[in-house]
Amino acid sequence: MSINEIKKRLEKVETYSGRVRGSTCLIAISKVQSKDDIESVLKTGHRHFGENKVQEALTKWPELKSRYKNILLHLVGPLQTNKVKQALSIFDTIHSLDREKLAKKIGAESEKASVCPELFLQINTGNEPQKAGVTLDEADNLLSYCRG
Repeated sequence: MSINEIKKRLEKVETYSGRVRGSTCLIAISKVQSKDDIESVLKTGHRHFGENKVQEALTKWPELKSRYKNILLHLVGPLQTNKVKQALSIFDTIHSLDREKLAKKIGAESEKASVCPELFLQINTGNEPQKAGVTLDEADNLLSYCRG
């Protein structure tokens, strides 16, 4: 299915559900895709892409971002603290802020680089120890580390 077909289906779902047309964001997950495949989607005008590995993103996206404007790259997988600096150099949004140590590292590196990506907190609403994420009580504290 092409990106245009997916977008048309998304518009139908928006209309059916009573949402404003264009109010949802389609993130094309580009992990394990070649630059050529990604470029074919970029040529349609699509600009939101997701990767789940910092190293893989660094092999593809710097060159693509230099050639195509307004790309918003999302990190959709877990982030290790030792890869925060690299992640900040390429990602515009991080979807997996799930612990205090990571929040502190993102805050410190963001300050050094004078850049702060959009952040999504991963909340463990059931307070289940086997699941990743912070409790609701911890959420406000985490955000204090990442104000940019």
